[in-house]
Amino acid sequence: MLPGVRSHHERWDGKGYPDGTSDEDTPLFGRILGVADAFDAMCSSRAYRDGLNREEVLDEIIACSGTQFDPKLVQSFLKINFIHYDVMIDFHVAQASINS
Repeated sequence: MLPGVRSHHERWDGKGYPDGTSDEDTPLFGRILGVADAFDAMCSSRAYRDGLNREEVLDEIIACSGTQFDPKLVQSFLKINFIHYDVMIDFHVAQASINS
């Protein structure tokens, strides 16, 4: 698991970090986490900006397929039903408002 966590900022085109690996030289778990982390980061609101809408996020992931992200993983990612993600985020937001 740790090699995947370490490599989730690597890019398909080799322009990532910390090692500059490319293609399938980056551990599979790192490539999966890279897509998932980017998705969550773009969807999530931050102190300095609101989260993007789902269509914008998926369009950006598609645009980065083959450069930042493994194109095969992007195709698989686009088939996900995000209902469980949406429920988790809704729960988190509701909990945050209760604790404020």
